[in-house]
Amino acid sequence: MKKNLTRILSLLACACFTLVLPLTAAFALPKTTAQTTGTETIITTLTLGGTSSVHCGQQYQESATLTYDSNTALSGKTITFTVNGTSVGTAVTNGSGVATLTITAPSTTGKYTVAASFGGESPYLWSSDSKTLVVTKNDTSLSVSNASGNSGGTASLTATLTSGTTSTSGKTVAFTVNGASVGTATTDASGKATLSYPITESTGYYPITAAFTEDESCLGSSNSARLKVLEAESATPAPEQHADQTIMASAGDGGSISPSGKVYVMYGFRKSFTITANDGYEIADVVVDGKSVGAVSTYTFLNVRKEHTISASFQETSAGSGGNGGSNSNLPLYIRNMANLNPTGDLTRVALIDALYRLSGDTGTYTGDYSDVPSGIWYESASAWAAANGIDEGTGDGLFAARESVTREQLAVILWNFANYMGLDVSVGEDTNILSYNDAASVSDDAFEALQWACGAGLLTDDGSGNLNPQEPATRGTVAAILQKLAEELAN
Repeated sequence: MKKNLTRILSLLACACFTLVLPLTAAFALPKTTAQTTGTETIITTLTLGGTSSVHCGQQYQESATLTYDSNTALSGKTITFTVNGTSVGTAVTNGSGVATLTITAPSTTGKYTVAASFGGESPYLWSSDSKTLVVTKNDTSLSVSNASGNSGGTASLTATLTSGTTSTSGKTVAFTVNGASVGTATTDASGKATLSYPITESTGYYPITAAFTEDESCLGSSNSARLKVLEAESATPAPEQHADQTIMASAGDGGSISPSGKVYVMYGFRKSFTITANDGYEIADVVVDGKSVGAVSTYTFLNVRKEHTISASFQETSAGSGGNGGSNSNLPLYIRNMANLNPTGDLTRVALIDALYRLSGDTGTYTGDYSDVPSGIWYESASAWAAANGIDEGTGDGLFAARESVTREQLAVILWNFANYMGLDVSVGEDTNILSYNDAASVSDDAFEALQWACGAGLLTDDGSGNLNPQEPATRGTVAAILQKLAEELAN
């Protein structure tokens, strides 16, 4: 009985052991993939680089860097890029873990979300990054070409729109001629807009303006050029190898010439000028290229192929032929006019500087920086010539002050500078004592040496009462006599 009981207990123990093993296996927790395969999963980091701001439609590069285990580069992995959730392409990381993709920016301004993602590749886990991209409008530049055509014909107006960051095709450019709108044209693939314009203007030059108005992707820009209108009967324009010629037209006191200043004339064409005297004056003479053509009221240059000059002078209708050297017909006309016309009147700065410019024999054309001397006015060259050669520096603050009277000491300074410029002997004044004059104390320090020379040379004298009157205006008759002396000395 005891033996059987022992056997029964052994059987029960075996049965229990057999039962426990299957239950343990059935309820064991599942293992991870790494545990199953014997490898570990690795966390990755993706970092977006590149720019944060671009222009509409601009091509630029986005980059993303993939790393693991404290910035160890991960190469050969595919990175996907998106803009506002839309895929724009993929790139593969290089040896430094960097994937680079060229992207075209959106065509409208605004803020966009750029994202990059790595989908994961065993044993590397997926990762991503994103940033905000600001898209702004493109700067533009518009260049306009000069155009030409016959009156009554057509001219081709062209403008080219460029931008360093985007295509400028399909943009609208508006044209004006002489301030009036003449139509619009659309830019081609190269950014060029061309408009055929029916010419209604007469011969001459007219401004062309082209403008591109700001749109959703580009900032506006404008520029200008020139339309040359040829005579209607001229079948062909002047040969392109010939530049436009200029005629300098000027008029003295007492009248006008039209057109005046620097007048542009197309090569081989004609140009007419009209000379008009003011009330109380008459035309004294018209000088063309340094030679008198008489007191004519009109003059026409034919077949203009070089630069020319034309100047008109006037005299009072009641003026006689005598007084202060006026009877000397050998004197230049501008000196005779100065002596004959209002000889007791104040001399203006423009009259003095213009006379010295003529007396110098310089026939060059000068341009200066005086703010009160309009471009092309008849005395532009004279005022600029005096400034360029140290003869006169204006009245200060960038002003020439053409109609301002010249004082006697200012006259002395300008004449002294002119004498030095022309190489005349100015040592005669070194031993002249002007301190004996009653008003010597009123002579400015910077005019003292010049006034000494002018008195020593006999150009200026006192008023008969021992006064030099240095601060009083010089008269036209006085200066005419001085210019006569200088002309004679220069001739010798």
